[in-house]
Amino acid sequence: MKNLFKLGIVLGISVIAGGAGAATYTFGAGSTSSGTSYGNTRLTGNLTVSALSDTAAGGALASAYIWRDGSNVLGNVNQDVSDDGTVPAGSSPNHAVDNDTHQDSLLLSFSGGAVNLSAFSLGWAREYSGTTLLGNRADVALLAFTGNSYYDPLGHSYAYLLSNGWSLISEYSNVAEGTNRSTGTAVNSSYWMLAAAGGAFGSGYAGAPDYFKLQSIMATPCVPGQPGCGGSNIPGVPEPGSLALAGVALAGVYRTRRRIA
Repeated sequence: MKNLFKLGIVLGISVIAGGAGAATYTFGAGSTSSGTSYGNTRLTGNLTVSALSDTAAGGALASAYIWRDGSNVLGNVNQDVSDDGTVPAGSSPNHAVDNDTHQDSLLLSFSGGAVNLSAFSLGWAREYSGTTLLGNRADVALLAFTGNSYYDPLGHSYAYLLSNGWSLISEYSNVAEGTNRSTGTAVNSSYWMLAAAGGAFGSGYAGAPDYFKLQSIMATPCVPGQPGCGGSNIPGVPEPGSLALAGVALAGVYRTRRRIA
């Protein structure tokens, strides 16, 4: 009986350890960069971040440069940074993710299975009207790949993506600098995109340009049965019924051993 009791404890610990837990991803000393030119990436844990912008011909997406400052926040320097509106090239906020002239984004790619991106925070945010600062906030769009066969978004427009496997999860208005914003979605995906809102994502956010730098995201490995999470992606917590059956099985083994004894 003592051995069975130990087995029950081990089973209980496995259930707890197997539970899907939320992870917060930041971009400080624990993250690494792949290079110093357009198309570089920033890696932290199982997350790879790359920068995109619609600077190619016809509004197609081209590689941009992942920019990180001393505050460990991520921005985007696109290949047409000199044409980003009224702000001089090379100065703030031209290394931010913005929708001034071109629409920038950060592509978030998770290895090892789909995740639910439950929250994000901006380490720096600005909304302008011309050169007049309206506030330390930004409108942010969140997209997820919900199609069947993933493909490289480079060379395609945002409009093409939205018609071919990508879904606009939501646009979040006036996300304040330094605060966590819940995404409110149950979708799971291995590929997510955070972008400056408006433009291809919705006319309701046109007007004052938005600029932001990403500070962190929170993601949870998906559990089978949730949207976008198949039964083989990541093991989930056993259902209560499964735990009950395991308990019955242990009790049966114990009774059998008593009869034999």
